[in-house]
Amino acid sequence: MEEIKHYLKIFKSKWKIFLCFFLFLQIITGIKLILSPKIYKSTTVLLPPEIFIEKEKLFSSPIITKFLEHSPFRGLKGISLSSSVVISMLSSRRISEMVAREMGLVSYYKTKSLKDASNCVRNRLQVVPSRNFTIMVSVSDTNPVMAAKITNCYIKNLDKLNDELKLTLTKPVVCVLDSAIPVYTPVLPRVRLTWGISMFIGLFGGVFLVFGLHYLQQSWKKGGN
Repeated sequence: MEEIKHYLKIFKSKWKIFLCFFLFLQIITGIKLILSPKIYKSTTVLLPPEIFIEKEKLFSSPIITKFLEHSPFRGLKGISLSSSVVISMLSSRRISEMVAREMGLVSYYKTKSLKDASNCVRNRLQVVPSRNFTIMVSVSDTNPVMAAKITNCYIKNLDKLNDELKLTLTKPVVCVLDSAIPVYTPVLPRVRLTWGISMFIGLFGGVFLVFGLHYLQQSWKKGGN
């Protein structure tokens, strides 16, 4: 009990230092949040190519394949791409350059070349398989409308890239479950998380500062004596 009273006495003697440190940290955090640009993310959901494999098995017979080569339904012929191949195509530099060229991202990002613009959009791109076996394609941007347009442009250029590489005759390469739409709620900065961390550091950092200064003062007094 005496130790608690002793610690409270130390804290009361230096409460102004604690308050100044806490308020200073909150002010800096507020300024940072105000100056930080808002980042928006737009996402499209794709069904993986594997769901079409059963359909492709219907045309695995050599006789049917021969017939399809000379029929109006020849577009149904071919092998489905795996999800990993689709993810690799979406993450490639080649499709990013196609998107940057079509969307005019050189002037939008104010870069010197198409290569720099494609690198910028690749850094804002996220392609991940989700838990429910779909593929999530997201693009982040300071403009929510532009984020949606760029995301949909990636999906649009999948078939163009497939035509160049001649990977499969199946079109479209993927099935779009949900197209990207503008989302006007920013994903960054994370205001609540940032304030929470700031207050946590302010509280515990302030207490550490108060008792640290007290310890140094006592050490100086002992050293002087």
